[in-house]
Amino acid sequence: MLKPAYISQENQYHYYAAEQLPILDTILLCINLGLPLKEMKRYIDSEGNLNADELLLQGKTLAQKHIQEIQTQLRTIEHSLNRLQSDKGLTNRNGVYTRRIECRHIVTSPTFQEKLEVGSMEVTINQLFTRAQADFLAPIMPAGLMLRHDGKGNFSHCFFLEIANAEASQEQIITLPAGDYACLQMDMDNVSDIYETASNIWGADQEMTVIVSNIYKKKFSLKNRPAEFQRPL
Repeated sequence: MLKPAYISQENQYHYYAAEQLPILDTILLCINLGLPLKEMKRYIDSEGNLNADELLLQGKTLAQKHIQEIQTQLRTIEHSLNRLQSDKGLTNRNGVYTRRIECRHIVTSPTFQEKLEVGSMEVTINQLFTRAQADFLAPIMPAGLMLRHDGKGNFSHCFFLEIANAEASQEQIITLPAGDYACLQMDMDNVSDIYETASNIWGADQEMTVIVSNIYKKKFSLKNRPAEFQRPL
């Protein structure tokens, strides 16, 4: 790709002229940033001249993408650490209790549905997670359902996933403001009980919105998946 000025007969090392070193540095920089070596030929003409301007612009684009990815990863780590600390005090709490929950940002499934099917939560949240990753929204562990009750015995729901990167310009981001919530814990292993549980606690004749969010545990088990019902006060 870049013809060396001298090749050592002893060890076959390639040596380049001083004028070639900035070009070599640019090539190596772009390769380290993820530009495939086979694509590098696009930037070199038939006479071996490098289009440095175009290559540097491509390198800048790649560097900016890496910076964005690292910033997203840092937000995810910081938010997960904060969540770990806050969830430590939630272990095995009985009955309804009140606690303050700070501002959260979520993405949700497109529509509210009435029928809650086994497996639908896992499928939908996995889809939300993949989409949020692609949009650099820093998806994080808190996920679950948002329930709506019309006061006439009819429930509907959508699924949600919390994100750490609320600075992203995305129409689908919903902000849940900080506030006090009436809370109750239960296992998420039987999703068919979720509507009934909400009705039993807060009454089947009340209009309400209830968030059902999973709770972090150091040791995960499919047989014990604690969740917290959260009704804003």
